[in-house]
Amino acid sequence: MLQRQGMPVFMLFAGKDMPAGGAGEVRFMTEQRKGMNRMKPVLLLVTYTAKPGMRENFLQEVEENRILEAIRGEDGCISYDYFLAAEDGDCLLLVEKWATGEQQQTHMAQPHMKTLAEIKGRWIAQTSIERIDLEEEKQN
Repeated sequence: MLQRQGMPVFMLFAGKDMPAGGAGEVRFMTEQRKGMNRMKPVLLLVTYTAKPGMRENFLQEVEENRILEAIRGEDGCISYDYFLAAEDGDCLLLVEKWATGEQQQTHMAQPHMKTLAEIKGRWIAQTSIERIDLEEEKQN
């Protein structure tokens, strides 16, 4: 594992099969969709395509504004990690896991998420989100 100013960096995501779509497009399966339970753990796979050559600017500004620290300190945040694409210098993958869908929704209303949206507006061209509702872990 590489370290980037305290942020783990994993070179695992190839980034070749990016979803088609215009700048700023977001695909998100909302919780109102059939079969989703707001009380189950949720995993989000967020693929960002930075404006050409701007991925490092995005990551630097996220670090400077202590966004990761704020998010990781939120109630229900199990993990929140960026993975850099090995073959595409403009692509990165965010993997976030939340204890419940409800906590993830509360996360979206936090003040630092407005700051993150402003940062994304400067450096990110496209965002694609895939949501996976997980089974609750069984207690032994």
